[in-house]
Amino acid sequence: MNVISLAKAKKIITHALNAGDDAGMMPLSAAVVDAGGNLIAFERGDGASVGRFELADGKANAAIMLGIPTSAIMARAEQQPYFASSLSAAYKGRFVPMAGGVLVIDTLGNIIGAVGVTGDSSENDAAAAVWASRLQVLVRLHKRFTTYFRNSDPQSPNALITSLSF
Repeated sequence: MNVISLAKAKKIITHALNAGDDAGMMPLSAAVVDAGGNLIAFERGDGASVGRFELADGKANAAIMLGIPTSAIMARAEQQPYFASSLSAAYKGRFVPMAGGVLVIDTLGNIIGAVGVTGDSSENDAAAAVWASRLQVLVRLHKRFTTYFRNSDPQSPNALITSLSF
């Protein structure tokens, strides 16, 4: 089973904070949790306001608890406010139904954790979180392609499909 190591979690956080910097967002903070909702890493960006840990952690946990991005949870919470408030109370604040929490999925399609980003608008938080989580998959796929092309017979196109089936 693929898990999020501390090194991977730190890379995801770095990508999220860099995405915010590159886009001119307010200072961001990010948390990464594993598939069980256990915190792996958190970083508060330079200049980020106080209270960011609780929001980032709550967004990541909300995504992992329901298995969907928090933007979808936010839409449901707008229609059913009791739903979100009940879950937030039940999980002692570790459930924040605001956009900015997304699942981290490995190259096989397994949910291995979630990232929660906070510090700017919910939409911008979500964009930075999506960028960071998807970039990790792209990096891993790039490594798989690179390894394949270094070790394969270029005359065998079917080997590519077999080696990358996931």
